[in-house]
Amino acid sequence: MVHLRSIRRRDWGHIHFELVYGEWPAPVITKEEMVRGDIEKLKGFLNSIRKQQADYLSLQEELRRLEFEAHNLRGVQMGEKVQSGHCANLEEIVEKLEAYHAKVNKAYLELIEKRDKGEELISKEEDGVRRAVLRRRYIQCERWGDIAEKMNFAESNIYKIHGEALVDLEPFLRESDFN
Repeated sequence: MVHLRSIRRRDWGHIHFELVYGEWPAPVITKEEMVRGDIEKLKGFLNSIRKQQADYLSLQEELRRLEFEAHNLRGVQMGEKVQSGHCANLEEIVEKLEAYHAKVNKAYLELIEKRDKGEELISKEEDGVRRAVLRRRYIQCERWGDIAEKMNFAESNIYKIHGEALVDLEPFLRESDFN
């Protein structure tokens, strides 16, 4: 097997190519890259809490809209002909609302479960400021600017504190089932 390898030589920084026989060298994954990957998994888990919260809130809002529409249905007026289809429609609407209630409740239970796991993970952070940043960001779903304002830090410092907290929590992700 032949593959092309590029080499940057010291002479004026030109890149030279050469054909090399043999197998393509396996990529070498450094410890730093592994840790970065674990931190991305940690952020993914914590962001799943925020996404679940958004999903729950949108379902709840849609349920309120459907309930409002159901309550504002025009009833039968005196003197109008009553058809059996009207009652069937009301029954269908009630059934759909009940099904939607179940869907909202299921999303809420998933949110509570993810929040509990997130709280458990965040509580492993020893530094109170870092713990507060993580809790505000992922459990309370606050924006970066709001966190900085409430904690009296510059937003850039909040990013730094957040990154340090993720590095601290990274070992706990590997030894647990937070994924």
